[in-house]
Amino acid sequence: MNHRPEAPTRGGDQETLSTVLGDLRYRRVLATLVNRSSPVPLQELTSHLTERESDGESTEIPGSDRHSIRIDLTHRILPKLEAAECIDRQSDGVIAADPLPTNSLGMSLPDLREPEHPLWEPISVLLSHPRRQELAECLVAAPGRISLGTLTTILTKRRLGPRPTSYNAKRTLRITLHHRDLPQLAAVDLVEYDQSAQRISPNPRLSNVVDTTGIDPQINQ
Repeated sequence: MNHRPEAPTRGGDQETLSTVLGDLRYRRVLATLVNRSSPVPLQELTSHLTERESDGESTEIPGSDRHSIRIDLTHRILPKLEAAECIDRQSDGVIAADPLPTNSLGMSLPDLREPEHPLWEPISVLLSHPRRQELAECLVAAPGRISLGTLTTILTKRRLGPRPTSYNAKRTLRITLHHRDLPQLAAVDLVEYDQSAQRISPNPRLSNVVDTTGIDPQINQ
């Protein structure tokens, strides 16, 4: 098979940056790079990532797995990190961007040198789509338990303001919340979601994450 690297589109857009920071493998690569002041060759980066994903026992990893990691670095990880303006590629390897563009997200994030920090788990869920950051803020502000219908209305008004909303747009948002967003938030203990009754109860962890990160969602995305 002829592998072609993803063509990086420079610009460091927030969606791409959120994607890479929300993925553990991307964070592990960045953790290796931010600890180095000089470029890291691809072979060395492959070894570091292999060791990290095998709890430091890279010699026990089959060659096929090591090759798979190298392919992933070459054709997925590094192109997207470059597109997010998190790295610079040089003739002798890869180096972390200085400064990293993380401030553009409007959130206080855990140290990238700790890619397995417990806060990354819920933050990763919120980073996966700007809508989820708005959702988190709406739920924190809600007076306890809230229905899916009410939440859909609040989010719609927050995004569109006084502009009229079509029935289909509101229905699509409700379905997305029900099948994707709320189950994902529930999976990391940010909310309790009763799918049959379509009722949402924010958990204390949600307030803690919002307060700690200072989420500042971009409206109308």
